[in-house]
Amino acid sequence: MQVNVRPSVEMLTEKTHLTPAEYLALERQSEERHEYYGGELRLMAGASRRHNIISLNIASFLREQLRGKPCRPFMSDMRIRIESAQRYFYPDIAIICGTESFVEEDVAADATVIIEVLSSTTEAYDRGTKFESYQCLPSLQDYVLVSQDHIRLEHFHKLAHNEWRYLALNKAEDILYLDAVGVQLPLKEIYLDAEPNLS
Repeated sequence: MQVNVRPSVEMLTEKTHLTPAEYLALERQSEERHEYYGGELRLMAGASRRHNIISLNIASFLREQLRGKPCRPFMSDMRIRIESAQRYFYPDIAIICGTESFVEEDVAADATVIIEVLSSTTEAYDRGTKFESYQCLPSLQDYVLVSQDHIRLEHFHKLAHNEWRYLALNKAEDILYLDAVGVQLPLKEIYLDAEPNLS
């Protein structure tokens, strides 16, 4: 009689290289969150108070703007799978349209918009490795980086031939236009109660 033994967190964390299936098994049992990068795990640090306020402001505004539409925002517990690069990430906010992108209840293989709130420990990673990986997503149209220390937002919008247009916004009265999902997001809504430095 064959018995299927579910691998424990201890068994999996002792391995130096995990398969995607092993990663998901570990992650669903673990109290900590990890991103997956070609077999290796990257422990995710906790978010600051300001980071949480900004993320929730964005997600709440998007939820109201997208109500009744086929697209909806998901916060940082939704994994995005980059199959071609063997990577799994937890974006701060992802707008996913329809249900076809969901390969599992907690895993999506595509997104139309991804928003990351920057911190000193993740900024280089969000600008480099993550953005490069996210560009493999077939439907991604907008990648947005949001500073939590200053009113500053960087918007990368996909053009033809995988070229990206860059726009920086740094005034409370500026508006982020996400035309792919029909949303206009004022920066004053993003930074409401977050008390960023104005310089």
